[in-house]
Amino acid sequence: HSQTPWIADWTEASKSHEKMCNSFLLFLAICTSSTLANPNGLGLTPPMGWNTWCTLGKCSRDYCDATEIMSIADAMEFNGMKDLGYTYINLDDCWADYRDDSGAIVPDIKRYPGGMTPVIKYLNKKGFKFGLYTDSGTKTCSNGGRNHSIPGSYGHYQQDADTYASWGVEYVKMDWCNTDINGVKLDPHEAYGNMSRALEKTGKKIWLNSCE
Repeated sequence: HSQTPWIADWTEASKSHEKMCNSFLLFLAICTSSTLANPNGLGLTPPMGWNTWCTLGKCSRDYCDATEIMSIADAMEFNGMKDLGYTYINLDDCWADYRDDSGAIVPDIKRYPGGMTPVIKYLNKKGFKFGLYTDSGTKTCSNGGRNHSIPGSYGHYQQDADTYASWGVEYVKMDWCNTDINGVKLDPHEAYGNMSRALEKTGKKIWLNSCE
């Protein structure tokens, strides 16, 4: 997990939000040195906002749940960060749990009892955009403290893209763990290209961040 820090470390949040995080880590989610642009209006300015990874000091798992994500939106609206252009709120690894019988990715019901849609609608109503994490390989990089691994998007690129689009996701970070498939390493250009085309096929404008 390599990330480029986003601009600000919030050391003074409103008192009602201090219980969540002592400081807010804002970072620009760019993990590779190259950028492939699609003339769809995205990427005209850097994506700025807040990401869950490492914010509670434990980078091996992501503790943020629906309540915390919505509280972050409240805090960023309250302290003026949204008006300054920090409009993305992104979930990193560990939000998902398993795939159902149809192969669809399912969020952790304990952390997101209503699924992702109510959270995303809450953020959108406040003027924020929602992003989340997946992995190019068979499993994500962390199990988030669970006793089982979390499925990656390998073999489900289009299915996951369609799911994310149906939820209203506007940003996808795609990691590069567990990409050795039956002894053969995936080609990152091919994998990220496949996800890029899958997202484009949804007809929605969704930012893809490749993290290798």
